[in-house]
Amino acid sequence: MGHYPSLTKVATSLGIDARELASKKETKGGIEGFSRTNLERYALSLAESERWGVFMDVLALIIYGIVLFPNVENFIDFAAIDVFLAFKHEKMSPRGSQIEIKNKSEWAYSIANLSEKTISWYSREQNIDEVICQCGDFRNVPLMGTKGCVNYNPTLALRQLSYSIRSPPVEDSITPFMVYDMTKKLDFLNKIRQSWDKVIKKGKELGKRNCNVELSYQQWLNERVQHVKLPF
Repeated sequence: MGHYPSLTKVATSLGIDARELASKKETKGGIEGFSRTNLERYALSLAESERWGVFMDVLALIIYGIVLFPNVENFIDFAAIDVFLAFKHEKMSPRGSQIEIKNKSEWAYSIANLSEKTISWYSREQNIDEVICQCGDFRNVPLMGTKGCVNYNPTLALRQLSYSIRSPPVEDSITPFMVYDMTKKLDFLNKIRQSWDKVIKKGKELGKRNCNVELSYQQWLNERVQHVKLPF
């Protein structure tokens, strides 16, 4: 515990000058790390200079710290950075990888023309027969980690498992939650633990595997896009 990567190692991995990185380090609640705002500003500058490789690393680090391993809100601590660097090292191939280079206009065109047909929704190699759809009184799947809790909404992921979506989801089945300070939510944590004794799975009742969606779901999705202000 506490043996986190040095600033030099982090700077080298992210392609940032070590002195510049040191100037951005902060301490919140006795925990060292970097604010989300600072990393997002740096990512924006990388995008403007078209340093896409480093940009993707910084973006991935932000996701690790904010979504996957949250501890302090809007703060990426060294524990999350340590996990990120370990994952990055594991995934690096000796032969390297080729990243398609595009300018801003080409990226904008590519993203604007993405559609559901662009996505490979399901790999038959997964061979998944049942899906966890609910835990106890939760209409979704609560997940508990060492630093906090989030929920997973399988209703929105059925197509990834090659099941069709036949109707819009019930609102409380897609309502997200995130717990940062577990010491203040002991009753809620106990409820999560108990919910995993009552796991509800579905399989054949989800219908045939065809990745299709019904018109009512498509209409709901279009309205949702407008509500959350997605650009396309």
